[in-house]
Amino acid sequence: MVQLRPFIPAPEIVRPGTDRPYQAAVPLQDFSKGPPAPYTRAPSDEPAMRKCLRCRGNFESEGWGNRMCVQCRRTAGMD
Repeated sequence: MVQLRPFIPAPEIVRPGTDRPYQAAVPLQDFSKGPPAPYTRAPSDEPAMRKCLRCRGNFESEGWGNRMCVQCRRTAGMD
């Protein structure tokens, strides 16, 4: 039979020179109401006619992250 040790809480780690405990750098997420909502695009992040940053020609952009036309992306080795 295995004998279990009683639970002993870990001592609180305090900052040197203070009496305050360390805090997490990033606040923990609260999932008590379920998982977070899936990623959705911002209303202004939509396909539109834009000017290519390289050749300055107009092209149909897919959204915020698409600022170069297909020809310029291929030339730059991005596709």
